[in-house]
Amino acid sequence: MFCPEMCPVGGVHIKQPCVERAAKKLGISYARAVVAWEKQYPKYDGIVVPLDFEQLIIDAASEMYSQQVRDEKEKRLLKVVSRWEKLVRHALARIRVEEKYGQKLNHQ
Repeated sequence: MFCPEMCPVGGVHIKQPCVERAAKKLGISYARAVVAWEKQYPKYDGIVVPLDFEQLIIDAASEMYSQQVRDEKEKRLLKVVSRWEKLVRHALARIRVEEKYGQKLNHQ
């Protein structure tokens, strides 16, 4: 697919995140689109599908991508909360140790 004219008749090239996964999940026949060669290895970008399934795959891929973004955001939020909890636990532990052994530590 070095140029649009290389797309087969009745097919469409879709470049969008998650399209390959969406086509696979829907059970729709597809082919990975080779758009360039880097050294001796093909570079893929998107998929080629029958024209009839274009909108169905785009909709499914959009939904999958938005779900993936929501999941990643939730994971990041959980990590942030976990780190804050750890910071607070350690700060409280430090305060308890200083209250209990503070004068002994200052003399040494």
